[in-house]
Amino acid sequence: MGKLINPREKIRNFKEEVGEVERQPLQLAWLTFAGICMTMCLVNYTVGNMPMACVLGGIALWFFLSASFFFKNKVQYMIYNMMIVIILMSVYFVVDGGEHGYSSIWLLLVPAVCMYFLGLYYGSMLSFCLMLVTIVYMWTPLQEIGYQYLDSYLLRFPIVYILQTFMCFIIHYRIFRYHREQEHLLSQAYEANRSKSDFLANMSHEIRTPMNSIMGMCELILNDDISDDIRDNANNIYISGKNLLGIINDLLDFSKIESGKMELIEDSYQLSSLLNDVINMAVARKGEKDIEFIVDCDADIPDKLYGDEIRIRQVLINLLTNAIKFTREGGVLFKIYARPEEYGVNLVFIVKDSGIGIKEENLQKIFRSFSQVDTKKNRSIEGTGLGLAISKQLITQMGGFIKVESEYGKGTEFTVVIPQRIMEPEPIIEIKNKHKVKVLAYIGMKKYQHAFVAEYYYKVVHNIAKGFDIKFCYCPNLEKTKQELESRKGYTHIFLAREEYLEDKAYFDMLAKEMDVIVVQDHKNRIKLGEGVRNIYKPFYVLPVGNAINGDRLSFNVGTEKMKRQNFEAPNANILVVDDNMMNLKVAIGLLKPYKMSVRTVDSGVEALRVLQSQQFDLIFMDHMMPEMDGVETVHHIRAMQGEYYQQVPIIALTANAVNGAREMFLDEGFQDFLAKPIEMGSMERILKRWLPKEMLVYKEDGNGE
Repeated sequence: MGKLINPREKIRNFKEEVGEVERQPLQLAWLTFAGICMTMCLVNYTVGNMPMACVLGGIALWFFLSASFFFKNKVQYMIYNMMIVIILMSVYFVVDGGEHGYSSIWLLLVPAVCMYFLGLYYGSMLSFCLMLVTIVYMWTPLQEIGYQYLDSYLLRFPIVYILQTFMCFIIHYRIFRYHREQEHLLSQAYEANRSKSDFLANMSHEIRTPMNSIMGMCELILNDDISDDIRDNANNIYISGKNLLGIINDLLDFSKIESGKMELIEDSYQLSSLLNDVINMAVARKGEKDIEFIVDCDADIPDKLYGDEIRIRQVLINLLTNAIKFTREGGVLFKIYARPEEYGVNLVFIVKDSGIGIKEENLQKIFRSFSQVDTKKNRSIEGTGLGLAISKQLITQMGGFIKVESEYGKGTEFTVVIPQRIMEPEPIIEIKNKHKVKVLAYIGMKKYQHAFVAEYYYKVVHNIAKGFDIKFCYCPNLEKTKQELESRKGYTHIFLAREEYLEDKAYFDMLAKEMDVIVVQDHKNRIKLGEGVRNIYKPFYVLPVGNAINGDRLSFNVGTEKMKRQNFEAPNANILVVDDNMMNLKVAIGLLKPYKMSVRTVDSGVEALRVLQSQQFDLIFMDHMMPEMDGVETVHHIRAMQGEYYQQVPIIALTANAVNGAREMFLDEGFQDFLAKPIEMGSMERILKRWLPKEMLVYKEDGNGE
């Protein structure tokens, strides 16, 4: 489905195509006329007509110089100038008659050349002028002052130009008729496009509203103290809801891109936070699938960048989800590094898998909308076929590019490059007192049966040590590990996998009294560790490893753990939530509860106005579609109330309507920000931190004050 535009714009574009020409064809036309004039100059010189040869030679030189040097942003002026010269030359040939019939070459060839190079508009104009000239000269006494044409010419020339002009008028009429029909069809298509947007808006609202309740309630359950079975069931519901929401978002994003309304929202962000979110989502997507998810990230990438964090996250999640879906054994590698540029950095993301691969003839199909290769073979794999198409459009819009390489049956590699500005040069992670740090890693690679996994785990371990620039030793087995620890003193940290830890648990538990022992393990197969032994979960990469070496709080992946994410509280904040759906109000109260705020709820815009007359709030969440008085009308009434408070109080649009231009519409109507349903905790937290007074935010020990 192509991009639809306003019919008036289409007609205007057509008129420009008919009435104007591009520069390159115009230059060719001028050079052609220069050639014709030069030919006629040589002909006249040959027959001894020196005055005419000089005139034609001068005109040829003028055409040539104009096409070569003077053609600078003066297209229309030059065209009319040229037409005047051509018409004057044609009039001269009609009156002069030329020698040996050479005038007929000019008079019959020039209109055709004009039509070919300059278009029907200028060619028909020249033909019409020549028709008038020949009729006036040949059918009036004026013929006596110039060349005396034969009786046959007196009829032939006017008839040729009359017929030519008549044909031009017929063509113009048919074009006009076709354009009237096209305008009607485009108007219908324009109306159909508007109807489609209305349908998507309604679909978005009708589906997202119950999805908000489902996912919100699941999140509240996961934050409670519940049994493992209930937690697993609730987590499965939550993940299924996220998958369904992803399909809905793909359809809505495709609609935005198709209509040209997909806009980037750029702001400063932390790359470390973005990577943590993306990796956690990929871990949740992998679930119980028996493959390895490997992350290889450079430690020196600047952490604070400027760009569209949301769209970058969307692209990466699309690529990782796609890789995990189509990988049945082995693993998926997620590699991140940066190349410095004058404007900042080029972020490079590589997603490589050992999956089914793509046939060479299908490589170009993967970026098409609603397209999946090997549909029969992969019919059990869910998806709309929009993820990669949307990702490519977003990457291009951000000024980057994406390429794909694949070998059928062995795997696929996607490379994404996105330019970003640097806000602060500090890297995503640094080792404190690195000169005092000495690390030993014991991870046996032979236990991994797939060569892909063993190869890249080995590279990741060494790349981490190289990136941190610390003293490091890798041991492939237990015997070598014990020899290294006993013969060389000074190791401060040892990293080992779960299986390696269990080889001699007592030894490593004892070792934990002398140095930091960190075990890398999976969520699903995690074991209880000895006293003093620390733990990080896969995938291990520079951020959790760096935190472990620095002694900072370790990063945990979102799996079946509690989903609490807030790192601050605001006990003095007063929040008003306006929504006509009681279930949505319960979800909002539950999501805001961990922040210890004072939350008041009302179920209509009218009730919100009544409450605001007697109580002030620090932040208002306002639903959009409500009966009697919707959110936009309510905001207009609030802004019209007397008092500075009502003009400045932050009002956040809380809505399931997330289609084309929704955010811009809400901001134009007086809202400060936009929060789409189903509500995500990360988005909710960013809204609270952005719009609540800074003095109200009380950060926890592991929080930050950004």
